[in-house]
Amino acid sequence: MGDTQHIGSTPERTMAGLIARLERTRHALEQRVAVGTADMRLLWLLSDGRARTLREICEALRLEQSTVHRQVANAHAQGLVVKHKRDGSSAWHVEATDAGLRAFEEALTEAMQITGAGLDRLDAAEQDTLLDLLSRFLVGYTEAVADAPVDAPR
Repeated sequence: MGDTQHIGSTPERTMAGLIARLERTRHALEQRVAVGTADMRLLWLLSDGRARTLREICEALRLEQSTVHRQVANAHAQGLVVKHKRDGSSAWHVEATDAGLRAFEEALTEAMQITGAGLDRLDAAEQDTLLDLLSRFLVGYTEAVADAPVDAPR
């Protein structure tokens, strides 16, 4: 029996344990790479070279305006993005700097190498099966989360 199952364990408990373990490992990886998760999401969005307004960033990342303002200000302070106003527009436009794109690519490459190391434990057919099953699981999981009743704030 693997280290993720216990006597009397249900598939749901096993999956919850695996998800928790994945989240802990992902958090450990985030601590090791030079670019944090918030900056990675922002730079991923901006990596196409198109400047975006703060509102467009909010919509694309599905984040609150205050969160985007804070994240953009932090990325700007680190030199990862620049902010400017275009002629005739009062909106700030944000785009990645060359340094920001380099940092993004380096962090992404490192993360993908680590992900690849995990996938290398599986042969090609097992990789395909894992990705297919995980994709199908996430569809159901996402739908169940969306349909779950919302509890009162804690």
